[in-house]
Amino acid sequence: MVAMGIVVGGLEFYAGPVTLAAPDDLVAVICDFVGGARHTLQVAVQELDSRAIAAAILAASGRGVRVRIILEGDYLKEGHPQLDPWAATGAYEENRVIHSALLRAGVDVITDLNPANFHQKFVVRDAGMSSAAVLTGSTNFTLTDTGTNPPGGEQVGDNLNHVVILHGQSASGQYQAEFTRLREGTFGDLHERSPEYVTKLFPRLAKEAGLRPIRLHDLRHGAASLRLAAGVEIAAVSKMLGHSSIAITADTYSHLLRGVGRQAAGAAMSLVPRGNPQNTGVPTFFPQEPETLTEANRTAYLDEHPTLAAALAARGLPQSAVRSGLRSPYDTAKDWGAFVAFGC
Repeated sequence: MVAMGIVVGGLEFYAGPVTLAAPDDLVAVICDFVGGARHTLQVAVQELDSRAIAAAILAASGRGVRVRIILEGDYLKEGHPQLDPWAATGAYEENRVIHSALLRAGVDVITDLNPANFHQKFVVRDAGMSSAAVLTGSTNFTLTDTGTNPPGGEQVGDNLNHVVILHGQSASGQYQAEFTRLREGTFGDLHERSPEYVTKLFPRLAKEAGLRPIRLHDLRHGAASLRLAAGVEIAAVSKMLGHSSIAITADTYSHLLRGVGRQAAGAAMSLVPRGNPQNTGVPTFFPQEPETLTEANRTAYLDEHPTLAAALAARGLPQSAVRSGLRSPYDTAKDWGAFVAFGC
């Protein structure tokens, strides 16, 4: 018997297993849902010991679907340590075999970060896409919950369960948000994490976001460096970093302070007013001395410095009055001071 189900609009309902006279083959329902993934597949389930469902997940990964899985760690270990840790035995050995197969296939699979607080059973398919849907219900992806225990096997007993499929971005978006919290370890009562946890989690999040390898602590240095490069006062940056003194900040970021000084000199230069137009003295103005001072780069420089251009025009001087020779904004600022001092 295959899945029959009840379909109402964007909702599908299935009850199984057929071994208990229920109408639907839950394994077929789950595998069909997984098989319909086009872009992404995010699985959060307590237990996975069904090879049929695992094979469907591996097939999706094999055709290019980005698969991410969260499993409950308690179902990957035994209640008591095995006397022989190399022996392939135990109640959850099949779970471990499937877990290893997923890892060998390159599937992104992690175990739950909140021990004894994980009861999720859902799959989000193509989140954010027109084909978005979520499968959930009371069914774990196990032989017991799907009613597929082989006769005479170690596992006995089957459970009546149901599966619900919700189509659309609204429902899938809510489950997607929960999946993200589960991946980050911020779901449930144990969401408060130590700094060490965040430090260890950050490289994986950066990799998932497609960023280059970077440590969490590098963000602190990067934020300070960007502020100093933008001209923020070192006292403000020191306070943001929580340094006990500005000297610590200056020592740490001394390689950036030269550039900040140049910007400060340039900013001060721009505030100096034009002086007496009767004085025809013109300072040496060219921060980067070219090999040949041409009319083109002289014009470009005056376009960038309208105050100087106005000073030349007020004195009736040609652009050629601007001469090369200066190499830094410090010199330019000092020359501006001389310019004003002589009544320009």
